[in-house]
Amino acid sequence: MEVDFDSQIPNSEPLNIYKVQSYNASQTKIYTMLDVLNKQLPMKIKKAREILCLDSEDEIITILRHFDWKHQKMEERWFDDDDDKEYKIGLKLDPKLMKQYPEINASLAANNDNMCAICYVEFEENDPLYSAVSLNCGHQYCSNCWGYYLRDKVASNGPQCVFTTCPQLRCNVVVPHSLFLKYLEDKPFEDGINYREKYNLWHCKQFTDHNSNIKWCP
Repeated sequence: MEVDFDSQIPNSEPLNIYKVQSYNASQTKIYTMLDVLNKQLPMKIKKAREILCLDSEDEIITILRHFDWKHQKMEERWFDDDDDKEYKIGLKLDPKLMKQYPEINASLAANNDNMCAICYVEFEENDPLYSAVSLNCGHQYCSNCWGYYLRDKVASNGPQCVFTTCPQLRCNVVVPHSLFLKYLEDKPFEDGINYREKYNLWHCKQFTDHNSNIKWCP
């Protein structure tokens, strides 16, 4: 990992603190969550983009998470001859699951009677709460249920929430980073929890847990 000891800590009250130590020096530096979000993670993503030659930041983040944010490991595995890697990572729906578990097709647009399979409310295209939303797997759920689903995962799964998959039972497709940000508002929800902030905390911690240069300071 690139460690820049000249970076400045934001003046705002730090939400979380990171203790960073380089391999070649005994010097340590304190980082806030904003440092990791705005500098360390973007550097990792930029380098991965150059290696993978992909445009989608969501796909790049999902791939990096799968390979523990390690560029060398990512490069070795991504360019091997494993034809199933996109299914294993959760970028695409595994067609074998569709054959093995026919019920996985129930929430597809062709089969769901224009109804959310969680709340059983009919989809309304122009309704911000009840419009149909799906990942590239095609399983549709209303916006309102997506919000509750993601908030529950952030509240209960800790750093593992970043590997949350589509609400459809047995679907392997991983929820992209941008969808968390879309449905988790950066303000307290009705239960008083800022789920965007909490998600960003787990997003950072999943990164730091796999980086020997960084130690999490609770």
